[in-house]
Amino acid sequence: MKFRHNKYVCYALSAIGLYLEVVIEAIYFISKVLRACYLFPAPTEQRTRPCVQRQKALEMRFLLLLLAAMLLVQFTAACPPVVGNCYIFPPTSEWNRPIDTDPVDYMSPCVMGTVATWLTSNEITNGYNVSQLRINFGLYVSQGYGMPWIVTDGEAPLVPINYTAYQDQSEWYNQVQDVIDGNSPQPWGQAYFPFPQDMPIEGWGGNVSTDPTTGDRHAIALDSVNCMLYESFATTRLEVGFEVANTAIWNLSLGDLQRPAGWTSACAAGTAIYPGILKYAEIASGEITHALGFTIAFPQNAYSDPGRHSGTSYDFPNYPYFGARFRLRANFSTNGYANDTAVVIRALQKYGLILLLTGGSNSAPSVIADTDSRYGINIDPELNHNNRIPFDGEHWDMVQSIGPVVYGYTPSPSPPTCDGISQNPTWSPNFNPSCPGPKKNSSRGSHLTPAIKSILPYLASVLTLFS
Repeated sequence: MKFRHNKYVCYALSAIGLYLEVVIEAIYFISKVLRACYLFPAPTEQRTRPCVQRQKALEMRFLLLLLAAMLLVQFTAACPPVVGNCYIFPPTSEWNRPIDTDPVDYMSPCVMGTVATWLTSNEITNGYNVSQLRINFGLYVSQGYGMPWIVTDGEAPLVPINYTAYQDQSEWYNQVQDVIDGNSPQPWGQAYFPFPQDMPIEGWGGNVSTDPTTGDRHAIALDSVNCMLYESFATTRLEVGFEVANTAIWNLSLGDLQRPAGWTSACAAGTAIYPGILKYAEIASGEITHALGFTIAFPQNAYSDPGRHSGTSYDFPNYPYFGARFRLRANFSTNGYANDTAVVIRALQKYGLILLLTGGSNSAPSVIADTDSRYGINIDPELNHNNRIPFDGEHWDMVQSIGPVVYGYTPSPSPPTCDGISQNPTWSPNFNPSCPGPKKNSSRGSHLTPAIKSILPYLASVLTLFS
């Protein structure tokens, strides 16, 4: 799969070049003005027309460079990952919204204090006294680790899907297509999904003969032309088609809450898995611009946006709920870590984690990652062995959710309290980035307008300065 992150690297380098040119032009222009108008001024009536024209030309050149630099700032702001024609959900999605300035949830001290005590047997053996974060990647496909997916061009063949559990909380291709075509969706009948017959399934070893028979067995396909995401859970390959527990479909052009509240998905949180996968290609680009999905041993029987479902029976308010977002504190230093490890750490500080899945009773909090041998160079030895990040209240905060917490039980007391506090202060995020359309042939007018509006005050100030 090809990411377009290199494009943003080029944008960033262009921005640096523009900024340097603006500085040089500013120094040159100011020196000319000082020389002509202040150090060796001549009476206005004695100034020749060429000199006046030259001064005006310098002013205009400087202003145009300043405008270009400011516009480039707008477009090099962190925007969602792009695959094919598609943003991986809109820029305002919770997956893509930074949380580095979000307020801390009032339950954070109690939740983090509880989670910190969930040590695995391995952590106890190695002398840790608090829980440690882990990156759950694969080095090689043959190992069966890491979260696989495929990208299609909109022409993937449709194969039959048989459901074993949650068809009433699933979408399938022909049902969704009915809605797109303006027809009434057919709730039952044979379902189809755009999964090729050799579709990778989580836990496989790279070919159909190594398909897993246990585990979550997620399967993920991204249509990079029509911007649709298809995911399944408990996937078993049949001679023709697949058997699954349930499926979920997302239109990547829409927001987080497009599926009904209370519905499960391919993950227990009822949200998508793909946008939260840590991908080494993004690490190699130098920046991760989205939240990362993770698992934890005992999620609470509750959820909040972007979560839509709770898949456990742990009725304890001091446990983290599905959809909860966690942020590594800004004072956690990247000193001593390799460059690629530092990229992950900065992402944890800016975009944080979103709780998606139950990890199991003896599992560390684990970031969902893909398969790439490069994890073994620095990230595995540093984050999974030598310099692991403690997952406790000294290093992490659970930030305030953008929506209410929906409980699958009645907390006691209700609402829950922590350190004598029973509610968060009123807050809502102010995040509306100006990102260019991901399609090469798309109109960018709607993105250009707010960008221009945002720099008009600066231009007015500059024009006043030089008038």
